[in-house]
Amino acid sequence: MSSSIDHVVYAIRDLKAGHEFFQQLGFTLTDLAVHPFGTGNHLAMFERSFIELLGVLDKEVILQRKKKSFSFSTFNLEFLEQQEGISALVISTEDADADYKRFLEDGLEAYPPFRFARKATLRDGREVEVAFSIAFVLPEDSSRMAFFVCQHHYPEYSWLQGNPNHSNTATGIYNIDIVCENPSNLLPFFMSLLNGTTIEKTEGCIFVKTAKESISLCTASYISNRYNIEITKVAAPFIAAMTIKVLSLDKLKNSFQKTNTAFKEMDGQLIIAAKDAFGVLLIFED
Repeated sequence: MSSSIDHVVYAIRDLKAGHEFFQQLGFTLTDLAVHPFGTGNHLAMFERSFIELLGVLDKEVILQRKKKSFSFSTFNLEFLEQQEGISALVISTEDADADYKRFLEDGLEAYPPFRFARKATLRDGREVEVAFSIAFVLPEDSSRMAFFVCQHHYPEYSWLQGNPNHSNTATGIYNIDIVCENPSNLLPFFMSLLNGTTIEKTEGCIFVKTAKESISLCTASYISNRYNIEITKVAAPFIAAMTIKVLSLDKLKNSFQKTNTAFKEMDGQLIIAAKDAFGVLLIFED
């Protein structure tokens, strides 16, 4: 069975500005969490996925760390030196060790899973321990995006953090658009990452189905025509757009108008340009 999207890592240079912008969009965000490896985040939680707004809080801590394997903080530091946007896509799993072995068998660049735990405060005020095992896996050209699988060891607690109720009526991530020169070249990577999936093909794009969402592998011209925007062609694949499901597009539109949020309406979607959303084309639909 195909896996689903666990979360996206949305890297922003000015995390405070990112926090304010996403609150303006109507997302309920968690308080700032400071990581021991130099980064920090705010989360927009949904029932079974979330958006992680990530920023570098202490560059020196990152630079001083010894790089024994793939370094999440170093990758994001280098990513932010070039751009802002979604730096990583995270896929849920029930067995990170099995995924790691499969990645190696499929000839992918993969790194052994590691487990970490932390304290978390649930919505009812209880403090519990949550733990995760994650395994990084990278496509052939990973200069502008990374991937990892995430196993929740206490899922009954993981999804009880933060508030999944958002004034913009958002319910979750629906689609991720990845721009690449040749979608067919990336397809084997995603077939392995998702451990089996179904696909749909059209001219310029391959739609890879997860258990609950889709990941679209598209040419720059396809994205440009689909959303009536300009996408600069680049040699390295990158995550260009994210579609978020909402319960009421009309309510969201009214909210955007009241807060003077720049957007356009097209084909039953509200679209915020990447230049206005820290490097990601944001699409909302109901």
